[in-house]
Amino acid sequence: MNPILLRWIGAALSALVLLACVYAKGRNDVQVKFNAYKAEVAAAAHAQEEQTRRIEVKNAKATQEASDLHRKQLAVLRSYYAQRLPNAGTGSLPQVSGSAPRADGASPDYVSAIPPVDVLASQCAETTLMLTGLQGWVSRVTENTND
Repeated sequence: MNPILLRWIGAALSALVLLACVYAKGRNDVQVKFNAYKAEVAAAAHAQEEQTRRIEVKNAKATQEASDLHRKQLAVLRSYYAQRLPNAGTGSLPQVSGSAPRADGASPDYVSAIPPVDVLASQCAETTLMLTGLQGWVSRVTENTND
């Protein structure tokens, strides 16, 4: 064989081997970086899961505390209205009034459909208590989430 041809073949093979080595090294570097990125993402996911668990525990505790507090305050409130207004909670709503016989007839007395003042006061107080308790619970849960 021609020595010049052998040199060219040897040079081409050497270039191919060098190119393959450079490619393999570059591919290995990319794989190492990708593996490091995957480990970083896995660590961040684990940290987020732990944070989520902590928040869930805090929120469950806040919910239980808010529920217990609401039950206690509601019992005190109902006791107060039972002592101060003996008829609170015992009133019944009147029946729905019938319709007027004619379109231009006398209108029904809607004022009589309003429950007694003591019932309204008790209901308003319970609703207010419920909403203030809900606001407190939302504040605690929001604080837990922002920690």
